[in-house]
Amino acid sequence: MYVWIAFFVMFTILGCFHVYRATQVIKEMPKIDGIAAINGISTGISEFQGAVNDYIDQLNGDNRRVNAITAVGYFITAGTALASFFLT
Repeated sequence: MYVWIAFFVMFTILGCFHVYRATQVIKEMPKIDGIAAINGISTGISEFQGAVNDYIDQLNGDNRRVNAITAVGYFITAGTALASFFLT
């Protein structure tokens, strides 16, 4: 009977962890204009930075969605465990 409380606590902690992870972001690549100006390759560097930053934005969005969905699943499971505790 008390195993449901253990499940409730475990799934609640996991849900909170995923809520926290959903708020974390990867920082964008900083501008490195000084090196590009010295070597004369500013166009290539700018395109590369743009591509990397677009990819990082995509990863941040995917990370936010996946962790938010996972957190909701854990909270639903925690609710089910709590309901099972009271029904048992």
